[in-house]
Order: sequence, then C-alpha cells, then structure tokens
Amino acid sequence: MYYPTATTVGLHAYGPHRPPHAYVPQELLLAGNQLGDQAARELAAALGRGPLPRLALLSLADNPRLGADGVAGLAAAMAGGGLPGLAALDLARTHAGNEGARHLAQVGGWGHATTLARAKACD
Repeated sequence: MYYPTATTVGLHAYGPHRPPHAYVPQELLLAGNQLGDQAARELAAALGRGPLPRLALLSLADNPRLGADGVAGLAAAMAGGGLPGLAALDLARTHAGNEGARHLAQVGGWGHATTLARAKACD
C-alpha cells in the first residue's frame, strides 16, 4: 500500500493557499529519519504558514537528534493553531526530555483529546 508523505519543503510550497486538490494528510509519520531540532523548527515554520487541519497523528519517534529545542518550535506552532486536529504526538526515543514535555504542557488547548503518545525513553 502506498502512503503519501509530506516534507517540510512540500508543506512550504503550498503555504496558506493550498489548492483544493492538494493532499491533506491525517498522519505524518517521520519516525526513524534522524531528524533533529532544525528539522522540527522547519516543520513548525511550515505549519505557521498553513495549518494541517486534519492531521491527527504526528510521529517523530526514533529521532535521537530531536531535543527540547525542536519540541519548543513544534509547541509554538501548536499554540499558533498549526495543528488544530492533532490527537496524538509520538516522541518515543527522542531527546525531548522533561524540558520538551514542559514546552508541550504550556501549549494548552490541544483540541479535544490530544495525547502525548509513547513518550517513554525520551531522555
């Protein structure tokens, strides 16, 4: 089965004026890609230019270079309305740690039932 993926470049290309035929993902699975804080900040910046209203799952698991700084950028994008439908955020086996969790906790109002999925093994 083919699962379309989005990159920060692809998200940037559409910005806030996404054409009606553009693919709007419900899941963005970026696990195991060696993404770091810079990639998370770029993703956050792209979300600031145009939200992903139907994104329910964002998986950044198994990205050991992702730390609290990258999570802070994502939290800022969430606070700005960049992920209004987010139901689950997977940060397992990243280095988000307690500081990253604090950034996310400060966001508040994540929507109806957002959970921080599988946050174990976050150094």
